[in-house]
Amino acid sequence: GDEITDRSKLLVATAEFLTKRFRLDVRTRNEAIRIDRERKVVEIIDHATDRSYEQSYDKLILAPGASPLVVPMEGADATNVFTLRNVADTDEIRAVVDSGKVKQACVVGAGYIGLEMVEQLAHRGLKVSLAELRPQVLPPFDPEMVQPIVEELRKNDVAVFLGDGIQSIVTDGQGVATGVKLASGTTIEADLVLLGLGVRPNTRLASEAGLEIGSSGGIATNEFMQTNDPDIYALGDAAEYCFGPTKKRQRIALAGPANRAGRLAGQHAATDRSDPMADVLGTAIVRVFDQTAAMTGLTVKAAKGAGIDAD
Repeated sequence: GDEITDRSKLLVATAEFLTKRFRLDVRTRNEAIRIDRERKVVEIIDHATDRSYEQSYDKLILAPGASPLVVPMEGADATNVFTLRNVADTDEIRAVVDSGKVKQACVVGAGYIGLEMVEQLAHRGLKVSLAELRPQVLPPFDPEMVQPIVEELRKNDVAVFLGDGIQSIVTDGQGVATGVKLASGTTIEADLVLLGLGVRPNTRLASEAGLEIGSSGGIATNEFMQTNDPDIYALGDAAEYCFGPTKKRQRIALAGPANRAGRLAGQHAATDRSDPMADVLGTAIVRVFDQTAAMTGLTVKAAKGAGIDAD
């Protein structure tokens, strides 16, 4: 949307910066594919050379993150259907918008990323539609709290379809998406489709190594972010944290807790001591045009779902 004009400002630290500043051995395009806990080695593929090798460890920290959820459906592999997870995705979407061939966009999913994309695409002069399976935008919020956000979207000429999930992506004979068909039968015309359906934690590596996966689907950890193998730590979107209001461990996919957990896990791995990871309250804030929606802790909806009496 041209709010950030310098691309480098999207990158917290480059590999070169980390190597020079902290003398880290940074290996991009190297994928860990297997952990041998008994031998304390990680099997790695170097995608630049197709060479595989083993890297030994004393302590191992897993921060594999999460991947965008893509439901298997007709048309999902069309060339102009995108998900947004990283800067490379941003570059692809930006190139298509910059081509000048896109006039209409459909965003599927009214979570944080979906709403931010709606706003930025509208700023670029596109006709934007938003479709959400749930009967409200920002599904984690209590419904009455997000009504002003819906009004703000419509005030900015965004067509909002609520309680109507995606059934398929309509394509032409060349494998290009021309629109989105909703469960109700409504078809939304679009030259660009962005799927913001949520994320799935990348736990395969941990699971195959016999590390415990918690009840919320994240890698189970203790207060020092150790897994059931004390020499292996996990953090970020793939791990579980203690959620303050309920004292239960669950996935909380937010950057703030991930950053804090990374520092503490690194300290504990290096020295065998650190402060425990503080309870996470799940504070999240999103701007939508001239409105801002923010939450922390439990909504009434979540409290009642957890059996907690709340007003």
